[in-house]
Amino acid sequence: MALSTKLWTPTDTTSKLTTSGGKLNWAAGLAAWGDPAVAGAYSLIRMAGLTLEFEITPTSGTWHFGMHSSGTLTQNIANYIRSTGTNLVAGIGATQPVLPVTLSAGTSYRFRLVFKAAGCLWYYSTDSGKTWYAIWEEATTSDATLYAMLNSNQFVGSNGVVVVFKGALTDPVISTTPAAPTPSLGADVAVNGVFAADTNWTKDAGWSIAAGAASVATDGNVSIYQETLTIGAWYKLSVGLTALTNASGISFISVAGTPIGPTFSAIQTHALYCRATTTTLGIMLRGGAAGKTATIDNVKAEPYTLASLLSSAGDAGSKYGIFDFAVTVGATYQAGGLFCLDDAATPANYLHAYVDQTDGKAYLLKVVGGVTTELIGTAITYGAADQLRVVVSPGTSGLSNAQVALYYDGAKIGDTQTVDLTNMGTLARSFDTSGAATVAVTANV
Repeated sequence: MALSTKLWTPTDTTSKLTTSGGKLNWAAGLAAWGDPAVAGAYSLIRMAGLTLEFEITPTSGTWHFGMHSSGTLTQNIANYIRSTGTNLVAGIGATQPVLPVTLSAGTSYRFRLVFKAAGCLWYYSTDSGKTWYAIWEEATTSDATLYAMLNSNQFVGSNGVVVVFKGALTDPVISTTPAAPTPSLGADVAVNGVFAADTNWTKDAGWSIAAGAASVATDGNVSIYQETLTIGAWYKLSVGLTALTNASGISFISVAGTPIGPTFSAIQTHALYCRATTTTLGIMLRGGAAGKTATIDNVKAEPYTLASLLSSAGDAGSKYGIFDFAVTVGATYQAGGLFCLDDAATPANYLHAYVDQTDGKAYLLKVVGGVTTELIGTAITYGAADQLRVVVSPGTSGLSNAQVALYYDGAKIGDTQTVDLTNMGTLARSFDTSGAATVAVTANV
């Protein structure tokens, strides 16, 4: 592109900008932030569908491209896209979530920012604009007057197409709040959970079984357990606590000596809703002073039918996109969504993101051929209706090494994951172990 000073206002005190071959070329060097840079000479009025599209071929350095809200180029930027090394971030003022797109030097990319009355959608293309992939969405910025800008921070490379046009604002392919599911439990898989005999359980020192109960008297933190769960399956675990002395309480365990979930101390039946990460079903006596005692009975492990934890959200029509789940779920339960799902009745291949109110974490799982792999499990600060987001974008080989990133309340959680989506589908479902959660599902592709 030949740089027209009627359309663009350049800032280039050290002569780093040149034009050749229909492109604007950027040389190494930086006088200051915004120098070199180009800014639109005319203001634009925010409207739904206002689209800024540009092509860029990076070699090195950092660049910003997007809209700012002042006629004088400053860092008061409304919506933009920015490189940082080989990573790409979406800019919403000072908020800059890292996107699951890796930039390669010398490769040409096209980006689109499609504005809404409030907010913006980000897209990118690697085939000169033939195919576009949604990679971020926000709904807060509302600057009425906008100016296009491209700014360098030691950027070396070139950019070609830069166009501004009024396009159609694409609605989300899914936008719904499904009714809560009705969880269904299968047969109890605990063996001798009523302690009818002193069999089937492995007992740490201090535990004994008699008269339909298991009792413990010890100064330590000790467990009683058996191997009966199926890894990756969802369960309602329950236990009756009938007596407790000098101890903090009891907890379920994932392996001997490793507690999961809360510590129970009330004399009553307690339940834990969880995904099995090991085959171990067990109870551990925890905390307190010397001379601890406890008695338990009626241990159960009832598996959920996964399909009964799902509510239909729709078909995204694509394995790539932005999948949002605004989750409100009670303590001790889990809620979120399944996406890239092959079959809702008998799920075997899919991605699964959820918030776990039992341990205060956000999770991303990959399920292939019915085998579950935990990709991310990171502590979060839960907030009712806060957004759990997953962005899925093509990898260098397309579906076979797709890039998947998890976010909670706008913050990236864990590392971007490489996942083979070849055998996955395009269905989306809400997920809830309580039967009472609220999960609003949105998908932009």
